[in-house]
Amino acid sequence: VVETGKLVHGSISMAEGSPWCSRGQRMVWLIGHDRDERPSCEVSPGVWVENSNVMLQSETDSLNRLDGDLLIDRHDCGIVYANWDLVPDIVCLVGANKGRG
Repeated sequence: VVETGKLVHGSISMAEGSPWCSRGQRMVWLIGHDRDERPSCEVSPGVWVENSNVMLQSETDSLNRLDGDLLIDRHDCGIVYANWDLVPDIVCLVGANKGRG
C-alpha cells in the first residue's frame, strides 16, 4: 500500500483478516496526522482499496480538546481487546499539538 502526500506516524495491520473490511480481508491502516483515517483492505491479491465506510475522525471531542485545537494530534494507534467482547478495539496515542496540549 502506497499513499502519497500523507504524513504517516504509524500503522495497524491485520494479516489474518479484519472486522473493518467488508469481507474480513487483510487490512492495513496508515495512521497520519490531523486528518480522517480509513483502513485499506486487500480486495484481491496485491490490490488494496480504502474502505470509505470506516473512519477514525480527526475532529476533537471533549476528552481531546485540552488546548482548544479542533483537530486531534494523532501519532499512532494499536489494536487491543479492551472490553472482553472478542472484537478488537483501536487505541490511539495523541500528541500535544506542538506542546500546547
